[in-house]
Amino acid sequence: MQMVLTLHNLHGGGEPNRDRRKKIILEFLNATRGGMGGFNELNRAEKKFFKSEAKHRGLTTFIYGKDGAVWDPNRIGVRKKRVRKIMTGGFVGADGVSTARRGDDDRRVGPNRYAIYLDCLSGNGVEFEFVVTHLMAKSFTQHTWRVRLLHRSIKSLAKGIRKKRGVLVGDMNSKEYIDLPGVKDTPEKTPPTHGPRRYDQMIRWGDGLDVVQIEGEETPSDHDMVKGILKLWRSPRKK
Repeated sequence: MQMVLTLHNLHGGGEPNRDRRKKIILEFLNATRGGMGGFNELNRAEKKFFKSEAKHRGLTTFIYGKDGAVWDPNRIGVRKKRVRKIMTGGFVGADGVSTARRGDDDRRVGPNRYAIYLDCLSGNGVEFEFVVTHLMAKSFTQHTWRVRLLHRSIKSLAKGIRKKRGVLVGDMNSKEYIDLPGVKDTPEKTPPTHGPRRYDQMIRWGDGLDVVQIEGEETPSDHDMVKGILKLWRSPRKK
């Protein structure tokens, strides 16, 4: 069984133009029709529009904050949904703990970060986990002191994985493909999506699941959309 798999940071950079925001959403949903996808940075003002247009295209939605997933319920059944907080935001500094002690490092690290975990069953009987996240920004560009916190959030992200096979998608804000500790994961080769940076990544683990024919597609967003084909099979295949 195979279907389209998409990933898009919709409104990164705080896109101010509402018509452009809607156009980005429509391009993402049209590309995801008949399959499944993950997204980041949905402008809250377009949440109702997003859900309505997804339903019009036969897609079910799950949104938490600015992140979420869409899927075709005729091809994928989602039996359980979980959300895990993987990093505390606010003025916590490099140690990740906010204290009132003088001299403590309480620089702002941005908002809380979360991971969405969907327990899925494909139409041909393959159980897998679909995970969507958006990791902390600027760790490798402006504020390298954040790198330690980023790595801690990745460890927390990995601890939330429960299925023996699955795929993770999201804007990782990392100059390199991330690695999930304790998970025998394989990063798929994805195109640059934000200038020369491969921020938007697809990572899989376990047998019976693969992502192929991955390519980038420009939209009005400041990130390119990533599209691929998700392949799911029940019986072992010879390499």
